[in-house]
Amino acid sequence: MDTSHYLSTQGDIGLGYSRFLWENRNVDVIAQAFVMFVAALSCLAIFRETGGGEE
Repeated sequence: MDTSHYLSTQGDIGLGYSRFLWENRNVDVIAQAFVMFVAALSCLAIFRETGGGEE
């Protein structure tokens, strides 16, 4: 089986990513704020009243 077209996973991808986030904390905080905002909007969308049901 030829796997030469796959990306190599032998590197330190996790180490590089964590180093990037620790050196650029503002990106991490903005990403967390975005995730929290989307989660709140999702909860509101789930529990909203559609107006078509019984009273």
